Amino acid sequence: MIEQPTDSYPTVEGDTPHCKEIMNTFNIATNNVMGLNDPTKQLQVMNYIYENKIDFFGLSETKLSSKSAELLWKCDPTYTSWWNCNMESPWSAGVGLVVKNEYAKFVQEVNGYKGRVIYMKMYLQGRFKLMIIQLYIQAHDQDKIDKLDVYRYIDNLLKIAKKDQFKVIIMGDFNADPIKLDTIRVRNDTRLHWKYNLLVSLKRKHFKDVIKVCHSSSSQSLPPTWTRNSLSSRIDLILIDRDLLPDLIHSQTSKPHIFITNHRIVNAYFMTQGIFTRPNIANMKRHSSSRKVFDYDNTSQKQWESFAATGDTFVKNSPNLMIPKFTATIKTLNKNNVIKIKLTHL
Repeated sequence: MIEQPTDSYPTVEGDTPHCKEIMNTFNIATNNVMGLNDPTKQLQVMNYIYENKIDFFGLSETKLSSKSAELLWKCDPTYTSWWNCNMESPWSAGVGLVVKNEYAKFVQEVNGYKGRVIYMKMYLQGRFKLMIIQLYIQAHDQDKIDKLDVYRYIDNLLKIAKKDQFKVIIMGDFNADPIKLDTIRVRNDTRLHWKYNLLVSLKRKHFKDVIKVCHSSSSQSLPPTWTRNSLSSRIDLILIDRDLLPDLIHSQTSKPHIFITNHRIVNAYFMTQGIFTRPNIANMKRHSSSRKVFDYDNTSQKQWESFAATGDTFVKNSPNLMIPKFTATIKTLNKNNVIKIKLTHL
């Protein structure tokens, strides 16, 4: 998707997030920063956020105390930050969310759990509700009780989100590799390790891996996000509610060259129109407007094939659809044009 790739996975990875110039979009990123107590690294991370125009940035393994987190970036004029720390063991936990102020104004609730989970609830125009969850799951499996406790907290949070009709983006360092999980399933191995419980639960709830959606139908071809010497895993993920799929434009991973970590940054780009610039419900009623809701579950294979073929034709006939740095494909259509195709073929 990206022109002039710079490393061994050209469709997924890049040295920098090249898509930052796409108009009418917002972007979300997550990274395990491996500690954020050093003042120089704090400056480097914030410089990275500014340089790459990130709208929502989730941080894992901050290792911050509550006192340190309270003061970090407090006076920044462009971004608002929230933190959740582990008071008993700050050096093995810590999560945070840094949000550009134009979006932070929609945040009405922020909470977290044991320095492992932080989430925000956003109430948007058109009665649209969005929840963003950043997590950092323990790297080791020795403390099974605590790890499963965090899993239960997340599961309960997702039940509340569904009950209250929130669309959810959950991201961070899961410390469980979906590629290895898929391999186990292919082998029909019934001895599934409990550490995969969260990934299994999210899959059952129809959450989608943005990297897999945009780049490959097979997990085996996707690159790792964490490397150390000869070891590697794809443990840093952004998973989205399937109802957000029509708003997803692109995703990729990139190297955070200006600060030290052995985790890659995972980015996802969404259309602003479908989430943050929805029509006001009162205006819709006033003008007797309605919106069409598509039944994806009951869409036939023939209808999807017709939709894809029409989309490909539309892209070929629309040379100005995307800016030069972005190669147009069915996954990078403008949202308005996707709706037009759906109305015709579904």
